[in-house]
Amino acid sequence: MKKITFIFIIISISFFIGCKKTNTLDETFCTFIHNKDFDKSKPIVDRFLSTLSTNLTSSQKLEKLAQWYKSQSCIVNAEIICNSCIDTYPSMSEIKIFFENSNGTIETKIADIYMSTPLTLKTHHD
Repeated sequence: MKKITFIFIIISISFFIGCKKTNTLDETFCTFIHNKDFDKSKPIVDRFLSTLSTNLTSSQKLEKLAQWYKSQSCIVNAEIICNSCIDTYPSMSEIKIFFENSNGTIETKIADIYMSTPLTLKTHHD
C-alpha cells in the first residue's frame, strides 16, 4: 500500500510540474519589447530565423517571421511592408510590428531584415 501511495504522489507531482507551461523565450522577448530594449531582442529574432528551412523562398521566410512576431504575446500585429525593397547588399525587407508597451499603449516599430542566408534582423526603428 505504501508503494502505491508513493507512486501516486510521484505521478501527481510530475503531472503538476509537467503541466506548468511557460514560454520563457516569449517572456524574454516581450520583456525587451516592453522595456524598449529592441537591440536585446535581436538574438532571439535571429535564433528564430536560423531555424527556418532552406527550402523556403525568401518570401515564405519573411511570412514565417511575420507569423512568429504575431505569435509573441506582446505583439498585436505584424505586417510585411516590403520584400527586398531596400537596395543594399544583401537587400533588406521591412516588417511593421505593432506592440503593447508597458503602459498598455500600442506602438509601432519597423524591423529591417537582411535577406541573407539565413535571414537576419538588422534593427528595429521608428
